[in-house]
Amino acid sequence: MMCVMRSRVLRLTAQGNWPRLVEAAWLVDPALATRLGERFQSPAIGTTLKRLVRSRGAEARHVNDALEYFVGKDLSSSHRPQFRVRSPVP
Repeated sequence: MMCVMRSRVLRLTAQGNWPRLVEAAWLVDPALATRLGERFQSPAIGTTLKRLVRSRGAEARHVNDALEYFVGKDLSSSHRPQFRVRSPVP
């Protein structure tokens, strides 16, 4: 079973279906979708995540890594500390 699933995933990624995979992962959990963006460096993944985070940001508000897709990677390093996500105070 695992080999069949792996071959399907490899076939989908080889065919350039990253946007579909990211959108499917988003439906499961936005954190899962953002992990795909960290794990696989693909422009298609980044573009899809940026679109999802910006259009459906409320679903990703608990995902710290989603902020990078909302703000963008072009933010200068001097401004990045201002966007650190902090844990809520009990």
